[in-house]
Amino acid sequence: MHNSKHLILLAAVLLISAGHCRADDFSAAEAKARGHGTSAIENSSAAISTRDLRQYVSRLASVEYEGRGTADRGGRMATAFLASFFKKLGLSPAGDAGGYYQYFPFSAGKKLAGKNVLEIQGTKPPKKPRTLQPGTDYQPLSFSPKAKIKPAPAIFCGFGIKSDGYDSFEGLDVKGSWVIMFRGSPKGQKKLQRFGPLVDKARNAKKLGALGIIFIKGPNPSVGLEVVPPSKNVGASGEIMPAISISDKLASVLLTSSEDSADFAKLFSKYHTMKSTAGFALPSRISAEIGLEKASEQGRNVIGHLQVGDKPSAEKIVIGAHIDHLGYGKRGSSRASGERSEQLHPGADDNASGVAAIMELAQFFADRKRSGKIKFKRDLVFAGWSGEEMGLFGSKHYVKSAKAKGNGSLYPATAAYLNLDMIGRLGDQPLNVMATGSSKDWKAIIDSLGEELKTKVSPNPNLPTDSTSFYSAGVPVIALFTGLHGEYHTPDDTADKIDFDGLTRISHYMRSLTSAVADLDSPPAYLGVPRGGAQQRTRLVIGVRIENVPDNGGVSILEVLPDSPAHKAGIRKGDTIEQIDGKKIKDLNGLREVLNNLEAGKKYSAGIKRGNKLILLEIAPKKNQ
Repeated sequence: MHNSKHLILLAAVLLISAGHCRADDFSAAEAKARGHGTSAIENSSAAISTRDLRQYVSRLASVEYEGRGTADRGGRMATAFLASFFKKLGLSPAGDAGGYYQYFPFSAGKKLAGKNVLEIQGTKPPKKPRTLQPGTDYQPLSFSPKAKIKPAPAIFCGFGIKSDGYDSFEGLDVKGSWVIMFRGSPKGQKKLQRFGPLVDKARNAKKLGALGIIFIKGPNPSVGLEVVPPSKNVGASGEIMPAISISDKLASVLLTSSEDSADFAKLFSKYHTMKSTAGFALPSRISAEIGLEKASEQGRNVIGHLQVGDKPSAEKIVIGAHIDHLGYGKRGSSRASGERSEQLHPGADDNASGVAAIMELAQFFADRKRSGKIKFKRDLVFAGWSGEEMGLFGSKHYVKSAKAKGNGSLYPATAAYLNLDMIGRLGDQPLNVMATGSSKDWKAIIDSLGEELKTKVSPNPNLPTDSTSFYSAGVPVIALFTGLHGEYHTPDDTADKIDFDGLTRISHYMRSLTSAVADLDSPPAYLGVPRGGAQQRTRLVIGVRIENVPDNGGVSILEVLPDSPAHKAGIRKGDTIEQIDGKKIKDLNGLREVLNNLEAGKKYSAGIKRGNKLILLEIAPKKNQ
């Protein structure tokens, strides 16, 4: 991009300032965003147009909106922008206490609580202990429990990997000791990459009897933040063992007895290039006190109600899209590596595209209401959900609250839910119309729309998006989606890559679908489908939820279950399985056929496409219980 250096510098400045802002310090930013919402109405038309969609996506995916992390300044700006837009349109507020916002708490890792100190003592008594407070030099990790550890030996264990003929612990007895290791895996060793996650290293060290674990970044281009704070989710919701990350400067002192970065870099290079594998005991004893407690923050949805008749209808249609994204990589799962995982993630497709369509639809139908041209049987509710990237927190809260108000039932007061998530990359591919299995009536409704847009129908209603919150509560759902791509959950998901003509066509399609559902004589009938779908009918399973890739391109991973064969193999959400045991996987049926001819517990090669790269992993399917 032109002027990219300026943008990177500005993003870095925004990150630093955002990191020091409290929620109550965001008022000026929110006021500015409210102005953006007002001007968006003033500079757009009531008709669904490419120009309007470009304006909305560009605003939401801008550097100024900082990746829209839930509860971060950018997330607060995005929700203020949408609330102001709804207000200017004349939608009735449908959030808490007569406002547009609906607030919800969510888990945000851990925070320091009580005493925290790290003390390093040389083995020779004359040496003065080095006592450190959490901050620049070290931080406890989110999966660490509270702990008080008396001085114990320290052992450096290279990359902390023990598998596939590679042993960082060769000749070492780590029982009762601190283990210190580099994050990531050796350079160019694809078969060892699956052992790189911090949680996997910690679990392995615990099995070997280690007392605590200390992680080091080193000059590793594939590893991001140097000192990881406890607020950052690093892949485990539970507690594993006392765990700390330390600065490279402190690591240099521990491993080379010097702050000379050149000596430290040489040591790292030996292990990174596999000239060395096993570690060595250190002439230090380390004690620590770790004080942590669970942290929670507050997110907010934005909800507006369009009453189509003289009085509120008994049934409503909810049209929603998640407004949050990853911020600077900490509000979800970044697929970028190294320092790029800590950069601004604009989230243009995921999901500024869906929110932009919601805005256009709300504006279109609000104008139709004012002109007296709308005669629906059901009111429309437009929603921007927060917290989707961290676990559908916002939509789950809405559903829980709505059920409480409806005496435990959501349907048919909510007659249907229509979801827009990642609809900005249509190109020449068909639009994925998903979750049609949630009602027997969807086929006729979709067929009635004609061939306005080329579509590909998928029945699976158990999806990793906000529609699942509603479907789990007994509401028929439809989810539109244009597919995963290499920029998904990376800093490269930018507005210049959006197919705005395609987004316009999808917005027109959703307008027609919404109109059809809102004017039905009776609501679509709910149809329950067991979770797991085709996976439940296989003799062996690998522990994933999947969706077909267009044109027999394999199966895309929607979710990886904890401690499943897929999780242990290193497969991630967003990956595509293209082959197992040398056999090409074209679709769900092909995967089922291959699994039914394998042996439980035996390891097989798996060809995985991750972004634009093909990687080889090993997976051991297990029996379907």
